[in-house]
Amino acid sequence: MNIQIFDLYLSGYSEKEYLDFLSKFHKDSAVFRYYNRGRWYKLMPGYIIIIAVIDGKIVGQASAYKTTVIIKGKKEDLWWGVDTYVLSEYRGKGIGKKLQLYLHEHCPNFSSIWYSPTNGIVKKKCGANELFKVQFSYFPVSKFFGVILELAIQKIFHKKFIVHSRIPFVYFYFNKLFKKSCKYSEITFNDLDFNFIKESLRQFDFYIERSYDYMHWKYALNPSLRYIILKVEKSNKMAYVFCSIAHECTYIATKIVGAKILDIFTQENGINKLDVILTVISYFKSKHIIIDGIMSIESLSYLPKFVYPYPNTAFLSTIKADNICSPYVAYSDQDMEQMYINR
Repeated sequence: MNIQIFDLYLSGYSEKEYLDFLSKFHKDSAVFRYYNRGRWYKLMPGYIIIIAVIDGKIVGQASAYKTTVIIKGKKEDLWWGVDTYVLSEYRGKGIGKKLQLYLHEHCPNFSSIWYSPTNGIVKKKCGANELFKVQFSYFPVSKFFGVILELAIQKIFHKKFIVHSRIPFVYFYFNKLFKKSCKYSEITFNDLDFNFIKESLRQFDFYIERSYDYMHWKYALNPSLRYIILKVEKSNKMAYVFCSIAHECTYIATKIVGAKILDIFTQENGINKLDVILTVISYFKSKHIIIDGIMSIESLSYLPKFVYPYPNTAFLSTIKADNICSPYVAYSDQDMEQMYINR
């Protein structure tokens, strides 16, 4: 079988042919959502879509976009892998590996943080190494044991089972015991102090540079993301937190009403991130919005919590760097925009 790999924009394939491929992979309304995601990615100076072709037909794709990473004070380009998929009838033929290998060879410092176990094996075979570990955590607010029960039933019996019961904000009250509340205000993108954001990131030895242009693209121009920004204050200290609106979403294989912490910026020895997340929950409570839980990449002393995959996820990259001790990675990094909440 002859598998050919092309850059979509140089391949000569028409927009209609590409949309026909997307329609075979995605369901109805999702086709244009993913198409528009690609157009949004293309607003970045560096973006590439490659396609796999068999007998003249597009059967798979992979893509990546370029950002700037700061590693121990030094700037480097970093390419995030996003939106990789192969038509079901063509899987198991090495197409995914060919697509990934092309990106690894043509995109310096090619990196991924959210991938399937199979995709992770392919990435390692293509030359990626584990740079550090991160945690994708679920911090329950009103529902925890119901989520665990749903997951257990689906794993054991392969059946969907929904637990509707919840106790509003019970875990929030538990974690808030003996803690003083923070002041907060909802602000707009134009109210942000980008010097504060820049300084807050300097405490880390690995982070994606968050300039005004980058953040404006990531948030203000994002066609599918709905978010809020809170300015949190406590004892003359300040923090910014970006989070999604409360929305119905899938956590692993269960349906919940939740919110995602997209970014947290706080000073070194400033407001701790547990206080920031508790403040986010307070915000939803003040709006009379009951959420099941908060999803974040923060490692916090919040109890209980659920981490998936357990105990952490490897940051896979072709970057050559040793002893990364304090990385900053958030939900807004890589392709977390797949959390479609445009409503």
